[in-house]
Order: sequence, then structure tokens, then C-alpha cells
Amino acid sequence: MSEAINYEVIKKSLSGIEEEYTRFQKEHFGNWEIWADASEKVYNREPVDESKIPKAFHNELRAMKILLEMEDLGEFDWNSPKLREAFAAISGGVFHQFFGKTIAEIAITLAELIKPETLLEIGAGNGKLTRLTCETMRKKKINLPMVITDSKPVFNEVIGKIKEDFPEAKINPFLWDIKEEPKDELKAAIKRPSLLYERYTITYTSVSAIANIAKVADFIVLGDWLSITGKTYGYDKAFAKIGAKTLLYDDVKAELNKYYNQFYFFDKKAQEAINSPYVSILVAWRRN
Repeated sequence: MSEAINYEVIKKSLSGIEEEYTRFQKEHFGNWEIWADASEKVYNREPVDESKIPKAFHNELRAMKILLEMEDLGEFDWNSPKLREAFAAISGGVFHQFFGKTIAEIAITLAELIKPETLLEIGAGNGKLTRLTCETMRKKKINLPMVITDSKPVFNEVIGKIKEDFPEAKINPFLWDIKEEPKDELKAAIKRPSLLYERYTITYTSVSAIANIAKVADFIVLGDWLSITGKTYGYDKAFAKIGAKTLLYDDVKAELNKYYNQFYFFDKKAQEAINSPYVSILVAWRRN
């Protein structure tokens, strides 16, 4: 990694994206505490006035209610059309799309700086973040080799469709459960230096997965909601039922410290502006 790539260079290169992210957070989530308090009532099966809950959180509210209803009936069904529709609304919502776009823009902006041999995505799932990254590269007229991974074979179908829409993309898909060490075949496909990016993948695995990520990633962009305070709210408890974990920022940072020695808390300004209890985007890299 070039010695010229340091904290100040990273911060300056991402300043425009940071300002837009801060503006968005203030506009949409400045009153997050109203939702946090309401979600606790919903979790405790107490009535809430939905008209008082900010619109930005209505999709989460609906999904939360469905999860709790299933729990009360003792009939959890991930394939329930009602539940799938609710989570599709979340993933298609304004913030989820903006968050993915922000991560893609950060990754490609950094790639222009560090010139990685490989862009590495983990937890590709439905391919929406992959698609946003391909769109960002097309817009910037660059085309970096991509290794895209997920733990479920069905994602290969998703990648096939993305290749049809982005024929110029150099995508190499691999199955990888990040709870396990990367296999030799995968490591051989990832040319170094590599830049890894993700959205919500660590949230659904564990902090220990960072050790496996570090074996193949020199530069990482983590898009996960990491708790600064450790306090859990009603929505945390509800979404824990489908595997979402409340990860502490201090725990993640301590694990990252074992493998990376440079960090940039991308959304610090946004976090401070709305007094958020979370870090949502963290950049880390190795510098010799």
C-alpha cells in the first residue's frame, strides 16, 4: 500500500460523499429517538400512535410487527409472503438504497486512489450492492476485476443477471461463508492489494469473521450498524429473531486492530449531528 495513502488523503477524497451522507441522516433520521422509544412499546405489545412515528421508519415498523405476530403464534415462516413483502419494502426503501449507493461510491472512490488489483464483495445476497457498484464504475468509466461472494448458491443466478446487464463487468463469483477461512481457490483468485466492501454482512455473522476477512482484504469498507452505547431497543430485539446481532463498535474496532493499523470513521459527523448511538460506515486499511 502506498505511503501516500493516509488518513488525510482518505478524508479529503471522501469529503463530498461524507457531506451528502450527513445531510441525508439529518434530514431523515434526526428524530430517531422517537422511533427507538416507539419500537420498545411495539416489542412489549403496547399500543403506539403510528402517525407519530417518522415516515422513514414505517417499513421497519411493519416488518417488526409481522415478526412479533409470528412469534406470538409460534409459527415463524421466513417464506411468508407478508414477511417477504415487508423486507422487500425495507430493501427497496430510500435509506437502504442510499446506504448501498454510499458504500459503492466510497469503495470506488477509494479504488481510484489505491488502485487495487481486486474489488472484493462479501455477502452479496440479492446482488443489489453489486449492481450499485457496477453502476458506479460504469459512471466513472473504470472497470476493476471483481470477486463477489456469498454463502448461498442461489446468488450465482443473481450474478448471471448482473453480467447480462453489465457485460463489461469482470465478475468472478465464489461461494464463501465468512464464518470460515477462505479456501485456497478463493485466495488465489483475489489479487493483492484488494479492497473489500460489504453491507450488513458482519451484522448477521459475528465479530470473529473479521479474522477470515483479513486473510484476503488489505483495505475494507464496512457498512454495519455498530452500537456505540451497547443499549438495545425494541427493533434490535425483534430483528434478532432473524439473526441480526447488536455488535459493539468497541468490540469490532478491537478485532480490526489485530489486522489493520489505519482507520477512518466515515460517518462521525453524521453520528454527532443526530447524536446517533451507532457507527454505520468504517474504513480500515494496512499501512506498513
